[in-house]
Amino acid sequence: MSIKLTASQLSMRFNERGLFHISQLALGPHDAIYLKGDNGVGKTTLLKILAGLLTPTTGIVSQHQVWWRRLLRSRAHKNIVYLHQTPYLFDDTVYRNVAYGIRFSSLPAKDKRNKVITALRMVGLETLAHEHISVLSGGEKQRVAMARAW
Repeated sequence: MSIKLTASQLSMRFNERGLFHISQLALGPHDAIYLKGDNGVGKTTLLKILAGLLTPTTGIVSQHQVWWRRLLRSRAHKNIVYLHQTPYLFDDTVYRNVAYGIRFSSLPAKDKRNKVITALRMVGLETLAHEHISVLSGGEKQRVAMARAW
């Protein structure tokens, strides 16, 4: 399914503080955007609005609602995870950070290990499994959080 998001007259305010106003925005399924700006100008807020996690003060995001309803009907939304730009990680190894999410599952230990290694392989960090989280770069830490979410 191809998804196209369009927004018009989109703005966001917090009390008297206006973050942004966007007259028109259109994004197709293979489009990429580069958001640049100082801290606090609304980059993350805009992405949350486009993802349906926040409601804008004014404006319309179209196709989004149609896509979201289809997603809810398909039950695929159970596989969607929101990752914060600064993920919370435990003061431990990469492996144990990823394994945290399945530690109480009823899976046999071998299956848990396989899931963790598969997730690390998916994000290209399998070779760092036994490294302490403190030695990783910011991008690698985000990939650990993504592997844990999977």
